[in-house]
Amino acid sequence: PGGATSSGSNPSTPSPADDAKARRFWRALRQVAGFLLANLFKFVILGIVIALIVVVSIHGFSVFPRILEWFKSRSGWGGWGAYLGIYTAIVALFIPGVVFIMGAGFVFGFWRGLLAVWIGGSVGQALAFLLARYLLRDWVETFINNKWKKWKYIDAALEKDGWKLVLMMRMSPIIPYNLLNIAMATTSIHFLAFSVVSSIGIIFECCIFVYLGTIADGITS
Repeated sequence: PGGATSSGSNPSTPSPADDAKARRFWRALRQVAGFLLANLFKFVILGIVIALIVVVSIHGFSVFPRILEWFKSRSGWGGWGAYLGIYTAIVALFIPGVVFIMGAGFVFGFWRGLLAVWIGGSVGQALAFLLARYLLRDWVETFINNKWKKWKYIDAALEKDGWKLVLMMRMSPIIPYNLLNIAMATTSIHFLAFSVVSSIGIIFECCIFVYLGTIADGITS
């Protein structure tokens, strides 16, 4: 009376083994995507650094005079704003920028050059501090502890004389500027205290290098 039923399995229905493979695949894909998103900024910084190394390798350090020549022909407030933005990014990404401080004096003169690098340096070092404290904390702490074996004593001293010690170190020619930006991020000092005191502490250094830029005879000098 009833029709015959097929004893074979439906080929369109995935087997449990196939389901397990698919779940493992999507789980791995989510882990990779999560890792990339969590470390996106680190990859951006690494990409910028690699790009700079490639540019310098191809064109040599003559690339910096070319950049200054471009700004020299655009020394109005529009060029000034672009220069400020570039210098801010340089400081925020831990890239040494002495050439650009002197270049500001050469291109824009003392007062406008000083204003550009002071604002750019103040904002850039604050951004570098935030990046080192919240995105690159583990790497920075490992690097600082290997670089400065006695940094823990400075950290302890900051709890008592925080802003005074920051000001003294910021004005010291011995301590590298970029290194101090990220080193302070590993301490207990408050972000606002670091930003305000550091912006005051860099004025003298900015004045010296901007002035040296104003007395240069040419870009290559």
